Amino acid sequence: MNPAPSPGAGVAPGARPEAGAARRDASVDRRATTNEHGVAVGGPAGAGAVSRHTTGSIAASLPAELIGPSDIGIRGVESVDAADPGELTFIRSTRFAHKWATSRASAALVTRGVEVHGHDPSKRALLIVDNADLAMISILRLFAPRSAGLKPGVHPTAIVDPSARIGQGVHIGPWCSVGPGAVIGDGCVLFSSVTIGEEVSVGAITRLHPGVRVLDRCTIGAACELWPNVVIGADGFGYVPSPDRRGLLKVPHIGTVEIGDGVDIGACTCVDRGKFGATVIGAGTKIDNHVQIGHNTRIGRGCAARSKRLIDRMWSDSFRSAA
Repeated sequence: MNPAPSPGAGVAPGARPEAGAARRDASVDRRATTNEHGVAVGGPAGAGAVSRHTTGSIAASLPAELIGPSDIGIRGVESVDAADPGELTFIRSTRFAHKWATSRASAALVTRGVEVHGHDPSKRALLIVDNADLAMISILRLFAPRSAGLKPGVHPTAIVDPSARIGQGVHIGPWCSVGPGAVIGDGCVLFSSVTIGEEVSVGAITRLHPGVRVLDRCTIGAACELWPNVVIGADGFGYVPSPDRRGLLKVPHIGTVEIGDGVDIGACTCVDRGKFGATVIGAGTKIDNHVQIGHNTRIGRGCAARSKRLIDRMWSDSFRSAA
């Protein structure tokens, strides 16, 4: 068998390349992957510090008015205080603008009308937009870690009742359970250890993260996201004194839970089923981690609830927030 080609040009098989040549090669690689601002903009695929985006490409994608160089490589996002060279930060108001002069960030996303002192457009870049908070959503999506993707199918450890109806392109992960008569819409993702009860309905492209429990006869709308250990449809907290007044009798809760489209529910939140009728969460509502939604609560469209809240009354106002 012929020996493998030597990795170094002009180096005899079995010989070690000169250390100085290796150092020279490395310096050439570094020059090839940094621009005049000292920030990485290219290099081998998969290198951790390599930038996939530049200030120019980000400005074009938003779009934004660019004040400064267009070739600065941006590899991530960070707060104005913690950012390093090669990172983008956000300046939504004058509260953050005064920190720009001492920040190490290479670029900043700035709300139009906010004056940023100490900016040198020959070295760093400002991307001016109408609303930095809204533009930040696009930026975070741009830099979100890329996953390998979830292929449609049912993991061998999952249990799916034969009477359940599973849509097209659904991913059902390890140790999931889907009960009798359940309906899982097209494009849904059930990560590991998700429990779907009897006659549950889950709308299309909804994502249920590990440990989510959706109990019997509850309904989840389309394009929802339930984070780890959310429980939908547990019994409400209902008891009455026993006739002899020596204990408490549990009140059966035979209602359901109805969750509209586009609802996000944070980790470890519980939504109790109604005593009779339904506990309702309107479309587009966002609920934080560790929120308790009591039985027969009715929450309207587009509401928001922060963590460590007990909600046991009606919310009907759109875009109402529990602070």
